[in-house]
Amino acid sequence: MGIDHLKFSGDDVPHVAIAIGRTASEPYNTHTGVVYRNLDGTVSMLHLGWHHRLLNWPYDGTYACVVPNIEPERARIVAGLCRTIWRRRPKIPYSLRLDVHARFRAATGDVVLSKEGNGLNCSNFVLIVFLTSGISLIDFTTWQERAEDADWHRYLVQQLEGHGASPEHVEAVRSEIGCARVRPEETAGAGIEDFLPANFEQCARNGREIVTILDAHSHNENKGSLPL
Repeated sequence: MGIDHLKFSGDDVPHVAIAIGRTASEPYNTHTGVVYRNLDGTVSMLHLGWHHRLLNWPYDGTYACVVPNIEPERARIVAGLCRTIWRRRPKIPYSLRLDVHARFRAATGDVVLSKEGNGLNCSNFVLIVFLTSGISLIDFTTWQERAEDADWHRYLVQQLEGHGASPEHVEAVRSEIGCARVRPEETAGAGIEDFLPANFEQCARNGREIVTILDAHSHNENKGSLPL
């Protein structure tokens, strides 16, 4: 992998791509979303900014993006789903654990969580958008729990407590601390691979290199969001 895999212009997005960047304010964490082309030719970035905070920005290259190797017909479906989701603007609760059975309704843009699911986060949002369109970016059965993610999880739960989430939701998310985490750069890293779904080792390796490239690139300042 190299810098040629990361794009910084909407001109490089034929239909859909996976955005990756750092937030503009502390703790400067990585963040991801879906970059997609609108019917009028403009390009937008749809992403879950925080609890009940779905965002849609004009894509201006402040985030890098990776164009996954998927068929154009399938990429158009993803882009169409993004447009539908933004029209609906569902209130998506924030959570830590990946709900692999969550989906968006293709006709309405509503999110449907499983009985065990508590919500999504920025990375899981991207994964479920693609899954709804029939594309598995990652093989979650290969994913590993990492001890250092628990500290980040605890920080996020503290943020939830102070940003409007109900006590019941906070406790449900607290129970997820320590779960296997797909980091935003790893979701983007899946898009580097020629064959999907990508496994943990591939995504972790690609994610590390993506972060190195982002931090060295002059375009790593971005609009930011609440911590994810």
